[in-house]
Amino acid sequence: MLRRAPIQSDRTETSSEDTPTPPLDGATIRRLLRLARPYSGRLALAAVCMVVSTLSFLAIPYAFRLVTDSVFVHHDAAQLNRVVLLLLAIVLSTTIFGFGRGYLLSYVGGRIVADLRIRLYHHLLEQPLAFYDERRAGDLISRLASDTTMVQSVLTDDLLTFFQNIITVIGVIVVILVLDWRLALITLAAAPIIAFTGILVGRRTRRLSQRAQEQLGDATVVLEESLSAMRVVKAFVRERFELKRYTTAVEQSFRIGLSAARLQSAFQSIMTTAVFAALAAVLWVGGREVLAGRLTPGGLISFLFYLMTLTGPLQNLANIYSSFQSAAG
Repeated sequence: MLRRAPIQSDRTETSSEDTPTPPLDGATIRRLLRLARPYSGRLALAAVCMVVSTLSFLAIPYAFRLVTDSVFVHHDAAQLNRVVLLLLAIVLSTTIFGFGRGYLLSYVGGRIVADLRIRLYHHLLEQPLAFYDERRAGDLISRLASDTTMVQSVLTDDLLTFFQNIITVIGVIVVILVLDWRLALITLAAAPIIAFTGILVGRRTRRLSQRAQEQLGDATVVLEESLSAMRVVKAFVRERFELKRYTTAVEQSFRIGLSAARLQSAFQSIMTTAVFAALAAVLWVGGREVLAGRLTPGGLISFLFYLMTLTGPLQNLANIYSSFQSAAG
């Protein structure tokens, strides 16, 4: 077992580049969702908490508008007191329902990964010996340890967060169109750039994730083989050989992770540039709207809050798309 040739990078490159990755289609998503079916009640309650906390969060910038206008436009102290109390109630609602969402998702996610690992281990125990002759134990261990955790993230945090960000984006777009359609069009001009870039990054991330999972399996195989046969390693003075095998696998994994990090950094830079360009345009046009009397100071401030609120969900949607692609890989 220890005389096997060292792991080469050709295997990783062939398996990830030449072998097509299965598409993340409806059938794949339905297979993932079946794992969460036993906990649909808790997931539904988490969804309710998500909707309430999201709507409450969307009301916060509007409350800031009321606060600003009550001071600088209406000069009404009584209205200021009422609006501040309303703002505190909105923030409290966001906090409470956000806590409920987080707790329920943590519970469901933990149960899913525990159930999945038990099911996979039971499935492995029922396989014939020929199954293990064709597969390496370290690779199977890697699937049980790391892949199940990735599936958990997709089924709980990413799935509901995806819908939460969709609700947030739609709500913000509706509100800013009502506030000032000119500023809204300026803001939405950056959205196609962010979305298109996110799709490209997600596809590349999927391929890199597949390679990373394969390379992690290779590294685990080397570790499992050498540690389980350490007496043989010592007897034949194979320490340097085993160290080289493991170093090769770890270095390849590092290079793959570095490629993914470069992609994410480039995406963050593009998003930051697009957001600040839109922000500068909104400040210029919005300032002229206030001077012309078509927009109140509170309206401009709330619009800026909504603009900053919109950038987060757009970025999260792109990251979630990359996460789904990683899970598919």
